[in-house]
Amino acid sequence: MNRARLPLLALALLATIGGAILRAAYVHEHTWQWALMPSAAAPKLEFAHRTYLRGATQHDMPSGVIEQGRTMGGGTILALPPGAYASTAVFVKSGDTITGYGLSGGP
Repeated sequence: MNRARLPLLALALLATIGGAILRAAYVHEHTWQWALMPSAAAPKLEFAHRTYLRGATQHDMPSGVIEQGRTMGGGTILALPPGAYASTAVFVKSGDTITGYGLSGGP
């Protein structure tokens, strides 16, 4: 290997590692997971300018919930239609699994 290329290789390696660390920190801030790509139903969910925390796996949902968006990991966010108040519970569907989330900090 040419010695002149060694500093460029080291710089490229540092930039790649730095980018991965920044991405993991960003994902952790929004989902509480240390990963480059979060799971579909992460422990923390930010939706409609509110924070929701993951609860138990659900077998059924209340009637009237509609698709409202996607999680960072690709799960489908289901909630009641938007109204005057923030919904206190939302659901994330990933494949056949439905996970409930409760509003953090109250309505």
